[in-house]
Amino acid sequence: MASLSLCEDSYRSWRELAISSYCEQLSLMQRLRHEVVLLHGKLGSREAEIETLKQQLEEAKREESVVELEFSNYRKHTQKLMCDTAVDKTEQWLDSLSSN
Repeated sequence: MASLSLCEDSYRSWRELAISSYCEQLSLMQRLRHEVVLLHGKLGSREAEIETLKQQLEEAKREESVVELEFSNYRKHTQKLMCDTAVDKTEQWLDSLSSN
């Protein structure tokens, strides 16, 4: 009987440790699951930020292209005006030389 009682005590002790261990594991799994949910939410938020930044970058590139084109057109126009002015002044100077 003492042996049976000892076995029962041993079984109860083992069972309590197993239940305690199981509860601890369950608690850790719940914490891990909660952390995964939080990280998944952060990841979704980061992906949205990345998409927004990509769109802003594309818009900035389009704006840069427009500005570069406008500047190129302005530069060509200014060069043409300068050349026309130089030609006019040269013609005036030549006319003044030939009239003297």
